[in-house]
Amino acid sequence: MKSADPDKFCKWRIVSDGIDFFRPYMGSKRVIQCHINVLKQLMRHDQQYPLITDLEDETFRDQVGKLDIGSCVAEIFDDTPGEGSHHVPLDLMVGIWISKLSINLMVDKKERKVLSLRLWGEDITLNPNTEDTRASCLAAKDWIRILTQILLNPKAWIASTNPK
Repeated sequence: MKSADPDKFCKWRIVSDGIDFFRPYMGSKRVIQCHINVLKQLMRHDQQYPLITDLEDETFRDQVGKLDIGSCVAEIFDDTPGEGSHHVPLDLMVGIWISKLSINLMVDKKERKVLSLRLWGEDITLNPNTEDTRASCLAAKDWIRILTQILLNPKAWIASTNPK
């Protein structure tokens, strides 16, 4: 997206799809370090545009505060030792848009879901109050009911599904 005032801040919004292509040509001025817990906060359904002051990680908040309005790249890391740590690929980077008061993760909605499942084993992007989520839960409950019937009495289930 083109900016109205290119003298003030970055002319384009960086989306995560293009980072691999232009990151080798970027300097370090618009690259910040981001702990995986900050990424988790930015990916939650209720945190699409969190205020910079609401960011939980003080180090990250300070890095963001030093930057002008515009795009930047966040390099994700996880320094949590032991089994509780998450598998973070060595080259995990995401685009971030910084405005005057808030911040936005520039990752597509479907990609957020996939990344969430990959890193945490659950979809933290889902809003439990949306109609789509309720429909998905109902469909899952139907499948669980069917699978339970199959497991408890497979012969009866096969007989009920085969036309005579």
